[in-house]
Amino acid sequence: MKEAGLVEIGKVVAVSIRQNSLTIRPFTDFPERFCSMDSLSLYGKDMQVRVDVRGVSIRDGFVFVEIGNGYDLHAFKGMYVKVPKDELYELPKDTFYVFDIIGCKVYLEGGGLVGEVIDVIRTGSNDVYQVHREGKKDLFIPALKSVILRVDLKDKRIYVKLPEGLMEIYES
Repeated sequence: MKEAGLVEIGKVVAVSIRQNSLTIRPFTDFPERFCSMDSLSLYGKDMQVRVDVRGVSIRDGFVFVEIGNGYDLHAFKGMYVKVPKDELYELPKDTFYVFDIIGCKVYLEGGGLVGEVIDVIRTGSNDVYQVHREGKKDLFIPALKSVILRVDLKDKRIYVKLPEGLMEIYES
């Protein structure tokens, strides 16, 4: 998700030739940030392009961006919108960017290693951390204050107190 100091904030999921626009699924809790952008930096497998923004609207969880003329819109489908890390919005205390959580080692409050966070699933009510455990089924941990005791981004560690019976569900 991050490369060369860049962070994905959205993905182009559709294009409209008629409206000369991109439909973007935002990966940010701040989709309104697109409204103040003069241009977008799009990154694909073999292509990187900067496009001029002419207008932005936000509806139904998607960002619709009208762009300047002269672009092959079909080439943009599936590309990611990225920004430099230093342009990220500051988060409230005890909240974290997904890219900071992925790769963290998860430890029980007593110190035993559980595994490593490989994905963060957005459910609407709370996030769920998918934790890969070597040789076992992945564990899904709710990101609740009662479960996540401490997040140490410097050492890439998360300390948890798992709900009773959660570990057993994934052992069978």
